[in-house]
Amino acid sequence: MKTIIFNISKIGKYLYAIPMVIFGLFHFLNASAMAGMVAISGGVFWIYLTGLSLI
Repeated sequence: MKTIIFNISKIGKYLYAIPMVIFGLFHFLNASAMAGMVAISGGVFWIYLTGLSLI
């Protein structure tokens, strides 16, 4: 039983990380389109910073 839980938790880390990497890459690919959604100045900078943080 412990090995099953260990394997599930091992897989769960990667299943959680994959969308984060994808969303981070989207921030780099679509930074100019997302910059209009940022409420503070320096929109593109914040998009890149957020993308880096997600990755």
